[in-house]
Amino acid sequence: HANRAIQAMRERDYATAIKHFEKLGKHLRSDARLAKAAGFAHLQTGNNERAVFFLNASLSNHSSQPDVHAALGDIYQRLSNKEKALSHLKKALALAPGEPELHYKLGLALLGFDEPGEAAAQMRGALAINPGFTKAQLGLGRALTELGQFEEAEAALVEADKLAPKNYAVAFRLGKLRDKQGQREQAIAHYREAEILSDHSAPTCEALALLELANGDTDSALATLRRGLNKSPLDRELLKHAAELRYEMAEPDAFSFYSRALEIQPLATVHADYIARLVAAEHHQDATRELERYAANFGRGPDWMSLAASHQYSLGAYRDMLSALARAPSDNGELTTWKARALLGCGEVKAAQKLLRKLVNSAPRDQYLLALLSTCYRLNDTAAYEELVDYDKLLIQAELEVPGGYSSLENFNDVLRETLEELHVTRGNPLSQSVKGGTQTPGNLFHQPHPVIGALEQAFHATLTRELGPAFFDRLGDAHPVSVGRGHPITLPTAWSIWVTEGGYHVPHVHSRGWYSSAYYVSLPGEMMSRSGYDHQGALAFGKPELDTPEKLEADKIITPVEGVLALFPSFFWHGTLPFKSPQPRVVVAFDALPGD
Repeated sequence: HANRAIQAMRERDYATAIKHFEKLGKHLRSDARLAKAAGFAHLQTGNNERAVFFLNASLSNHSSQPDVHAALGDIYQRLSNKEKALSHLKKALALAPGEPELHYKLGLALLGFDEPGEAAAQMRGALAINPGFTKAQLGLGRALTELGQFEEAEAALVEADKLAPKNYAVAFRLGKLRDKQGQREQAIAHYREAEILSDHSAPTCEALALLELANGDTDSALATLRRGLNKSPLDRELLKHAAELRYEMAEPDAFSFYSRALEIQPLATVHADYIARLVAAEHHQDATRELERYAANFGRGPDWMSLAASHQYSLGAYRDMLSALARAPSDNGELTTWKARALLGCGEVKAAQKLLRKLVNSAPRDQYLLALLSTCYRLNDTAAYEELVDYDKLLIQAELEVPGGYSSLENFNDVLRETLEELHVTRGNPLSQSVKGGTQTPGNLFHQPHPVIGALEQAFHATLTRELGPAFFDRLGDAHPVSVGRGHPITLPTAWSIWVTEGGYHVPHVHSRGWYSSAYYVSLPGEMMSRSGYDHQGALAFGKPELDTPEKLEADKIITPVEGVLALFPSFFWHGTLPFKSPQPRVVVAFDALPGD
């Protein structure tokens, strides 16, 4: 079986190789060479869970394998596990410091974890060993682009072009550079050149489609995604963008590319993505069917448990969640979070609270964990709840600073609304977002090159600086999670606009990637402005969690929206909006703020 497995590996028949490896049983785990080969076979079929198991088994028998450490680093990078990814890649480099490819891999991971300065150092390390290493030259150009060192970035990319003329990656990186500089037409031209040179490579088609979408050209974006999927039908990012855009454009059978991909090759990662989108779209029967198919192909390990828990959570089947999670590894933070949600839904508040306190201790800035813990406190510890969710200290309604060049907030909002109306190019609510009965602008609103958007960002900064200054933090104890912003400048990494029509609303949610969040009211229906017969229609409601608990919790704080005013609140506050009746839309700009370095 070992010889047949290795022969199948040479023939790139990884499914057959895995079948033969499985026949070896426990002997496979005790042989470093065979365990390594089994790990790489599972890696090729997209089964990260089994790949990690066998690669770690190989290391337990022989720890000095830089290629195995590098492979594990790559896997953990894809799983967004920064600590383990960088640990394995640094071990690989320590074992083979003269290998430029390992400097490059570590640099690439650092870029993925938003550390461009250290990434640039690793790329320079690779080039010091091999000055003709084109990929490292490109990586250096990318790192310098992200650092905002545009002249140096262009010089690095010009050097890469000398090393490899007519290389699609150079055109692609030049497109990224021009995009970062706000030169969209030049960026699109570079991306289109890169697409031709690369024969429709997935990263190029993804970048081009996203820029076309940001420009409001949904037809071109979908066409570009289709070209990319014709060439790379299993690419996860293309599949994701195509499914989500088709869903927002209200296309029938929006997820059909996933079905086609799984017919070509049943990859665990692609199948998991498909199930996640079925759950988000509330296609419950389809999700149930695909969960069974996934289990038949890839087993009921931690990845399946997470998918099953997500599906059962969407159905409110909390006892079924606990059953699915019965064998969950205790050191898996994601599955432990699902278990805490299930316990909370079943009314086992003290057990949920115990788990969540441990999780928060290990990830004190995780906004979602803080939100779940706040619900436990509301049910079980009123004093702790009022200290954590202190509306009087933490919930702020502030009038926007009038941007320069505008006579009044009313004048500014009129111009802003006209621009936002042009940017709302989709037809339905986005997948996996809180809004129902409305649309959301694609991408990061702050990346739009319109002057009024730039003025809005500056006004947000000015208003936040005024409201979240030293006097604000003096009201907070050092142990409060919001206090991590004390003494730091405030950054605004992302923003988006929501255009909600009659009957629309937001389901209760939190902003998991923020620290402080905001809703800025650009335009409100006349009925909400007049207050005649007002019964909180369209209001912003806090405190009601996303899950139903046996002791039903409703909003415990409701604020009235006002045009020209920001509602500022910690990102872990549960919040949603109430439906409204009006032929006029409710237009909002939302953003997340983070403490800067």
